[in-house]
Amino acid sequence: MKLVVIILAGGKGTRIKSILLDTPKVLAPISNKVFLDWIILWINSWELSLKPEVIISTGHGHDKVHEYSQKIRYQHIRTIRESRSLGTFGAAAFVAAKTKADHYLILNGDTIFSIDMQEAFLQYQKFNYEPLLILKRSSNCDRYGGYSQLGKKWFPTTYNCQAISLGACFTSYNDLKERWNALCPNILFSASTIESNIDRELMMDSDFIGLKPINGYLLPESNMFIDIGIPISLKKAQKTIPKILSI
Repeated sequence: MKLVVIILAGGKGTRIKSILLDTPKVLAPISNKVFLDWIILWINSWELSLKPEVIISTGHGHDKVHEYSQKIRYQHIRTIRESRSLGTFGAAAFVAAKTKADHYLILNGDTIFSIDMQEAFLQYQKFNYEPLLILKRSSNCDRYGGYSQLGKKWFPTTYNCQAISLGACFTSYNDLKERWNALCPNILFSASTIESNIDRELMMDSDFIGLKPINGYLLPESNMFIDIGIPISLKKAQKTIPKILSI
């Protein structure tokens, strides 16, 4: 069984461009390292029973990300470039169609949080490998994707939310393809047709998860979580990320 971690790092980082200029978010300086270094340390700390392959889905700043990963010799990491912005679901589908594996963990390339990922993966197995979204309990969904529970499943919402998405989702190749075919029945699930034929950005929250409710792995509100998507968060990350990784 093969597991691939897809790091979604193709965005332009518009909200933080005033600080990073042309530096991709995934290479943002964080406490004497770049953010990608912290992500790799984070992934290596999970102690998963199934050692994953890591693929960085790039777009804006691809050359810099690729060159850095080669320079540091992250040999278990590949970069796959989208020639135009496909959105988070579009990018994940593009990578999966290009590198078929049994299972994927799709991660936003600007977030890190405290978690026992092996326990989350075991929960994914208990749900018979149906898609599993990692959530954090919160009633404030002004900035992050809000979710509410319906029975045992979770669905995206813009009001009365009970949790926020942490931008991490386990899914099988089959479920990824099935949801793609339901959303885009006229676009073959292949890398070339996905990249050439979608006419808008497709997003994980609204287009992948929004098709039907999803299983959730709910973390407590006190759980440590940081993203670096806006200036104040980037500043906070300088101290928070080393705390999360206990470094």
